[in-house]
Amino acid sequence: MAIKHVIVHQVRRDKTGDKLTIQLRDKENSLDGLAGKLSEDLLDLFSSASLSIGEFQVLDDKEAQPVFEQKLNKFYDEKNNCSNFPELTKVLAKRYESILVSKQLYSVKGGYLVFYQYESRGNNWLAVAILNKTDGIDISNKLDVIPSQVLDLKKLHL
Repeated sequence: MAIKHVIVHQVRRDKTGDKLTIQLRDKENSLDGLAGKLSEDLLDLFSSASLSIGEFQVLDDKEAQPVFEQKLNKFYDEKNNCSNFPELTKVLAKRYESILVSKQLYSVKGGYLVFYQYESRGNNWLAVAILNKTDGIDISNKLDVIPSQVLDLKKLHL
């Protein structure tokens, strides 16, 4: 499996009822750094999960094209090459935000949206994971015990 693209955006709120915070990146995260490692970890988790794909459809109408699919079709050609991955993911992140706002889903906290495209068995796949941070404990350079926050990969939303 080869990861081709990865980018992280933020659409989240701290507490139920709070206003959503949205922060969008203009460039992809580097696959050479920790973002590439995060993508590999997510890919491993995704591969071992019982869910392997999601399907979108408009109610019971299999002929109608869902909004998500419409957005993908604007950015992917017939050979599954993406013309502008950062822009695609920004559009999808804004769509996620609009769903949370329009449907008044005030209890949904959202999180860090990790979009990654990878190739597996000759097919291109787009995955979206929603991650949040969890409180932890760390040790400082002075050997003091200090609070820390890390991404919680145990509570993965795909």
